[in-house]
Amino acid sequence: MLVLTVSGARLHLRRAAFLGAVAGSAFALSTVNWLSTVAPEALVGVVAYFAVWWALLLACLSIVLRRHGGLLLVPMVWVLVEWLRSGFPFGGFPWARLGFAALDGPWGWLIPYLGVYGLSFVLAAVGACLAGVLLRGRRQGGPAVVAAGAALAVLAAAGPWLDRVGASGRQHDAPTELLVAVVQGGPQQPGASPSQPRAVLEAHARVTGELAARSTEQLDLVVWPENAADIDPLQDEWAGQAVQDAVDEVGAPVVVGAVVESPDGTGRVLNQAILWQPGSGPGSAYTKSRLVPFGEYVPFRSVLASIVPSLARVPRDMVPVEASPTLDVGPVRAGVLLCYEVAFDDKVQAAVREGAGLLLVPSNNATYSGSSQPLQQLAIERFRALETARAVLVASTTGVSALISPYGEVMDRLEDGDSGWLSGRVPVSEGATPAVSFGAAIGGVLAAGGAVAILLSALRPATGARPTRHRPASRRRHGPSCTAQRGWSIS
Repeated sequence: MLVLTVSGARLHLRRAAFLGAVAGSAFALSTVNWLSTVAPEALVGVVAYFAVWWALLLACLSIVLRRHGGLLLVPMVWVLVEWLRSGFPFGGFPWARLGFAALDGPWGWLIPYLGVYGLSFVLAAVGACLAGVLLRGRRQGGPAVVAAGAALAVLAAAGPWLDRVGASGRQHDAPTELLVAVVQGGPQQPGASPSQPRAVLEAHARVTGELAARSTEQLDLVVWPENAADIDPLQDEWAGQAVQDAVDEVGAPVVVGAVVESPDGTGRVLNQAILWQPGSGPGSAYTKSRLVPFGEYVPFRSVLASIVPSLARVPRDMVPVEASPTLDVGPVRAGVLLCYEVAFDDKVQAAVREGAGLLLVPSNNATYSGSSQPLQQLAIERFRALETARAVLVASTTGVSALISPYGEVMDRLEDGDSGWLSGRVPVSEGATPAVSFGAAIGGVLAAGGAVAILLSALRPATGARPTRHRPASRRRHGPSCTAQRGWSIS
């Protein structure tokens, strides 16, 4: 529908941009409306954000669609705009990309080969081919569009067969397995404590005790959610002891999501995943580097604080720390993606390249409880499992927590608002899928192709424009029955 909207040489760029802004606003309102639970200003901001990017998208599409065969350029332009949106501004917002929608569709089997940008390209190509069928114009590269559509249909039809072949080969694998558990403290119970951070920590310690009492085998690893310890357990004696008691009770290493004081003395904080050992206490830690703008830090705080009162909900900025997104958890190395980071391709790829045999996603979605956000994040986490061929352990404060197999299947889950734990055996994988090895290159090449397509289309005059009428400079009259000469040219 978007392609049909901006097809044709007569559409002015400003009109295409306006239509893109309207479409982008509608998309944001229907897809990321969960931001309204933070503040109305947050939703307004993200609607404006998508409006700008979609205005750029449709303006660029209108440029390339003026060319002969322009439909074939649509997928690269789409990837270019997604690539830019995922990095700019404030680190980008890679949520709600088209490729993520391929998860349960006929092209889902391509995820470990092409990654998110490759799948965005495929799905955009599907839309462009369908538009080509409706346009039925040779100017839009009819034969080439038909050929591309046929190739996509073959890919979709071959997918289930190829997936079965791959699955039969995987059955002979005998990977190392770990017995793991994830803990979900659940919403704060009334009367649990006058302090919410204290109540959250108490809830996770209590559920961990229940896990220890019910476990019949020795666990290899337990994962707590992001912000499970919102009171610095490295500085606060009570918080540190509460964590240590729970870890000692379960008798296994626990990855504890904690907010700790920054060592720079500025009063800022770090969002960390700390590996806490029975008996010996805290060890190595990973610090979140992809922070949520206006959620975990406030850009231009000195200017915006007086204009946007809701920013007072973020009293202190978190500090990003660029480091390896991995932790050595006993016999294996695990990749750690703290909540929002699971949407960033480079973090996922770096974890696998640095030897992660499984992925941990400690999350805090309590602000968005009851909305579609936890389920959208679960879909991204399933996508990452398929993309990397790694098991994914998701631990959320209020849900959704899950154990996900390397094939993107949810082995077990705790729903939004539940309190409890999950345990099971998950494989430890080795090697890297093509999507991990070449995913960044795929995105870069497709984005560069989109930029070149826009540039060349803008520099060359459009083909197939409507005829322009020229009147002669002067006319001679030949009496009452004279006729005027007319000239036509094709521009």
